[in-house]
Amino acid sequence: MAETTRQQKRKKKHPVRNLILWLILILVLAVAGTVGYAYYKAQSTVKEINAPLKTTSENIAKKKPFSVLLLGTDDDLNNKGRNRAGLSDTMILVTVNPQTNKTYMLSLPRDTRVPIVGHGTEEKINSAFAHGGAQMAVDTVSSFLDVPVEYYVSMNMEGFSQLVDAVDGVTVNNTLEFSQDGSNFAVGTLKLNGKDALNYTRMRYEDPKGDFGRQQRQRQVIESVVQQTLSSSVLFNYNDILAAIGKNVETNFETDDLVTMAKNYRSVVNNLSEDTLEGGTGETLLNPDGETTSWYYVVSDEVVSSYQAKVKAVLKGE
Repeated sequence: MAETTRQQKRKKKHPVRNLILWLILILVLAVAGTVGYAYYKAQSTVKEINAPLKTTSENIAKKKPFSVLLLGTDDDLNNKGRNRAGLSDTMILVTVNPQTNKTYMLSLPRDTRVPIVGHGTEEKINSAFAHGGAQMAVDTVSSFLDVPVEYYVSMNMEGFSQLVDAVDGVTVNNTLEFSQDGSNFAVGTLKLNGKDALNYTRMRYEDPKGDFGRQQRQRQVIESVVQQTLSSSVLFNYNDILAAIGKNVETNFETDDLVTMAKNYRSVVNNLSEDTLEGGTGETLLNPDGETTSWYYVVSDEVVSSYQAKVKAVLKGE
């Protein structure tokens, strides 16, 4: 892991890549818990952010298990589907089973070397979104983990900050004292606004765990956002919530999906486990151009199989 961190430090530092609101749960509750004009606005927001995949699913309508890929991007979602060049440097596969009330969140390191489905190359998993948007990212993750991925949610950095503010901030338990871009984080329980939440999830170079530590903080913030949405008081902020979602989110969820989740899936957040794809090695390998090299996170077939089994176990209700 020390070698991993050293290799990461040599790489150019990018702006923070975003987090995603798990299953747009805020929007789920806004749709199910408001009426009249508020409900109309929620429906309008869902239509605005909807961008279907090539395949469709009825799993939610039938109250079946499903998986959704969360993509944190540096892409401008105001031009949905056009001229995409952003990388999805946050990728989390969330698998939900309403029968067992289990939810499993698996973070995928952005540098993981995988075959990019539909592009014919083997490179970093976060490049799939840059090459082919959400469709290629979903196809690549589905192939890599050998499980169906029916849904996706993508959100950019600005949207994440606005959402945290819209739910009146998040509470996290910080185990590492550090500073990032003007925000100072002491050890202990912290209440963070949108700006501080972004900075809390940004730092990785000073973390002994490197990018894995950053991923843990990302999931921590997402879980806190989810818990905030379970408070009825947050629905009074529905205007701010819907504004943040409408400008910065893209998904293939339909309004009916969100309403059904609000009715039949709310208990799944009470049994949530989170994980990171670990066990790989850092290697400097040739890029698809055949001329340059990059640092990659390489995971053996045996390790990949172990994580495939975890996801499949949730889908099967084991």
